[in-house]
Amino acid sequence: IKSRALLLYKTIFISQLPSGLLSWRYVLPCKDKRLSLHRSFWWSNAKRQLGALGIVLDLMKYVRWLLWSAWWRSYKVVSRFGKEVAITNNISVLKQFWVTLRLSLNWCINPLDVYRFGLYKKPGKSLDYVYDQETQAFHSWQSGRRTNTNQSLKLIQDKLLLGYKLTALGIPMPTVLHNIPSQSKKTFDYFLEGVDSVFCKTRSGNQGLGAFAAWRTSVGWSGRSFEGQDLEGTQAVEIAWKSLLGRDEALIQTLLTNHHQLAVLTDLNEVITIRYISMHKNGCFSCLSSTLEVPIDIEAKNNRITYGVLPIEPIAGNILPWPTLDFFSQENKTRQDKLFERVPDQSVIPHWQRLVELSHLAHQQLPDLATIAWDWVITPQGAVLLEGNAGWGTATPQILMGGFLSQIDKL
Repeated sequence: IKSRALLLYKTIFISQLPSGLLSWRYVLPCKDKRLSLHRSFWWSNAKRQLGALGIVLDLMKYVRWLLWSAWWRSYKVVSRFGKEVAITNNISVLKQFWVTLRLSLNWCINPLDVYRFGLYKKPGKSLDYVYDQETQAFHSWQSGRRTNTNQSLKLIQDKLLLGYKLTALGIPMPTVLHNIPSQSKKTFDYFLEGVDSVFCKTRSGNQGLGAFAAWRTSVGWSGRSFEGQDLEGTQAVEIAWKSLLGRDEALIQTLLTNHHQLAVLTDLNEVITIRYISMHKNGCFSCLSSTLEVPIDIEAKNNRITYGVLPIEPIAGNILPWPTLDFFSQENKTRQDKLFERVPDQSVIPHWQRLVELSHLAHQQLPDLATIAWDWVITPQGAVLLEGNAGWGTATPQILMGGFLSQIDKL
């Protein structure tokens, strides 16, 4: 009851956007498969947790969006990015505003996505994309056309059991030193006699919520949260530990280090990850998208790690430059350019072919899932798989390769 009440509160007072693209056009007959899919995504998301009440609340949010939120959000986003785009694309700020507002009113598209996907210059492609609020329904649609996916979803969400299964197949994964029950009263240091550095995360869940790294110093423990906040001293580490146990069972794993060929890309003592999204179709496994995610700096304002992302060519594993985005500030462009300048000439991801083979081998154990994002670290000893994610974010792959719904038959 408490969780449903919290969900209801967030739905009414925090979430401004409906649960998907929403338009009066849904009541009209249409042969456009993209529109039909967006309609099904919205319907599925709106009723998933709150049933009929979810539909009613979404319609209320739709009215609020039309009368107020779309106008204000469009103004704020265009004010932020409009001048930069006007210079690079010769599209007036006023025209950008009207295109952004029209898409927001017509489809409940987040104005930020208008810039993220370049819709201010190609509004006719707006239905090609899967938007953040549709992500869960999109993944369910992809895999739902197959057999029952519940067993595969339960397995991929349980990092401990998935690790046991994949390690038995010869897929390297971080060593789990301990699996601690949630709400355990034991201190962090109690479990780590003779251990100098570890990474702690929840047994289930994603996005690194509550996760942190810790290392032993001459005066106790220090560490850093997954988001980048320093944990200065044993007391701060213990607080992070108790917070983690309040979420779920906790896994204490060995702390990984970067391969020397990739370590040159960052000055931070943080692991560089590779996200390899494998796709299963007609019994074959292939790469949908692959990117290198590099921790670049720590923002002084909120003490969070900023990341640079570089595409990886999936056949040979070559590191590619990030495409220039019109709305990027000069600061962001400079950051990405400097990151790519640090990439050695004709650099290929170490152990790339092995990483590809092992990603496909791992996916074979979860054949009911159409796509899975595998997060890897390339260590001095080789590729190590951190975890798999069936609900991966769709924005970055679509920025690199275009809207998924323009390629429906390929998915």
